[in-house]
Amino acid sequence: MKEFAVLPTTEAVCHSAMRWLHDVGGFLGVVCCFDGTHIPIKNPGGPNAEIYHNKHDNFSMNVQLTAGANMCIVDIVCRRGGSFHDATILEASGLRA
Repeated sequence: MKEFAVLPTTEAVCHSAMRWLHDVGGFLGVVCCFDGTHIPIKNPGGPNAEIYHNKHDNFSMNVQLTAGANMCIVDIVCRRGGSFHDATILEASGLRA
């Protein structure tokens, strides 16, 4: 298992990823895909509990996963509470252009 998840860096690897994602899902010019979800947790209590209180009145972690060709995980962000917006999670991921 690799110690660090990385995005494709060479042109050949990028083209291979784009070809795979086009063949599998019909995506044109896409190197990787990402999505986020709320993972339910118990109320952590304490002064920072509201960080984990999401808009659905539950406590959660807002987690984003990025996958590339052949469903290889290239990035995971799981350090924000449920109150954080998806755009904040994306900024923390290092995937911004």
